[in-house]
Amino acid sequence: MTVCIYPLLAENFPTEIRFTGVAVCYNLVYALTSLIPLLVNFLYNVFSYKITVLLLLLSIALISLASSFFIKDYTGKQMLD
Repeated sequence: MTVCIYPLLAENFPTEIRFTGVAVCYNLVYALTSLIPLLVNFLYNVFSYKITVLLLLLSIALISLASSFFIKDYTGKQMLD
């Protein structure tokens, strides 16, 4: 499932800043997603509702979906049909 992320990241940046852009995005996302279990545990302890955890994960999914519409294409080919 994660095989598609590497070409997508490489094509998302112009060649002048490709290595820096890929490194920043890759490491920043993994640093932030490592905090999700702590956030889920905090929300569950504060609100005591399982729906808050579901809403958090749903909001992350919607942010990911919305951001997929703003991907720029630097190769001259259409990336998403």
